[in-house]
Amino acid sequence: MYRVFVVKAVQISADLKAHAIWVLQLLGVAVAYYAGTQVSVLTIPLGLPVTSLWFSAGIGLACLFYLGVRIWPGIMVGSFMSNIDVVPPLEALLVATGNTLAPLCAYLVLRRVGFRLELDRVRDAVMLVVLGAFAGMMVSAWIGTTALVVAQVWAASAFVSVWAVWWSSDVLGVLAITPLLLAIPKYRQTIKNWSGWRWAELTGLIAVTTALVVLVSRDLGILFLAFPLIIVVALRFQLIGVAPCALIVSAAAIEMATNGDGPFGGRSLLSNVMLLQVFNGTFVLTGLLLAAVVTQWREARQDVEQTCMRLAEVVQRLQESLLPSTDQLLERAVDAARESSETEQPADGMSVPDDPWARGIGYRMGTFRTRRRRSAGS
Repeated sequence: MYRVFVVKAVQISADLKAHAIWVLQLLGVAVAYYAGTQVSVLTIPLGLPVTSLWFSAGIGLACLFYLGVRIWPGIMVGSFMSNIDVVPPLEALLVATGNTLAPLCAYLVLRRVGFRLELDRVRDAVMLVVLGAFAGMMVSAWIGTTALVVAQVWAASAFVSVWAVWWSSDVLGVLAITPLLLAIPKYRQTIKNWSGWRWAELTGLIAVTTALVVLVSRDLGILFLAFPLIIVVALRFQLIGVAPCALIVSAAAIEMATNGDGPFGGRSLLSNVMLLQVFNGTFVLTGLLLAAVVTQWREARQDVEQTCMRLAEVVQRLQESLLPSTDQLLERAVDAARESSETEQPADGMSVPDDPWARGIGYRMGTFRTRRRRSAGS
């Protein structure tokens, strides 16, 4: 009876511990989502009361990848608390529902198609951009825009513009934030292995990319000059360099689109939204694809090197087991010469040397000459 009581107490304690951990995870996700919304509010909207970069969309998707589906209530609570001060409670609940379903649907679809968090394959980069960002974030845009238009928070005539900006902000949040958060384990691994010069090189490339986009593009409108730099960053540092570079460049592009600088000047709102989406999507996809290609190439090279080392070990073992070594061959030759010298008599007038090799060879030469003389005399 006492043992049963102890077992039940241990089980209850384990269940309470698991529930406590789950509650703490929910609180952490809610706080992170709410903090992301507060940072997003600081981004200037593209002519509408909607943020142009929704950091929380990328935060919610990354939290689902790290902690699983069970933390979706944390996303719901964080989204509801961030909108309760802006819209009525019912509309805030509908918006929170859309903000929860969007990353949840994106997560389920990506897991279904075999997405890997390491982003070390080309298909992972394509799936994150196409399925996780462009397709998945349509859910929140449709639900949120419809709820606020029906509640007459916005006019029906502004539905298309609001939907476009809403969808664009969520997509940019996934493209800019999710790769950065998914690269955290790689940062922890490389901190110990990289030297100071390596970190200095990465920082310098990111600084040059930022300066080029922010300064040069405002005056000349050559926004796409950032692509050669993201290519260099992807080739040199893969996901570790692409993730922060994509975030900085995306934020700079959003600011230029908001202010009408560079290639965004003299365009309508929808044109700027579409141009911004094309630029950021192409920019992030280029970096992620190159990073994945380089990662695959390095992994393939390591596999080939390891395979060659294993083959060399196998060949060496086969040589040792099937073929005798050089020392063994010499010992056998010496033994054979010694045996032959002991069994046969030396030729006429020849002395047997002390060295086994010389004794064996000399005796054979003498015997051969004797036989030739005998055959010639007969």
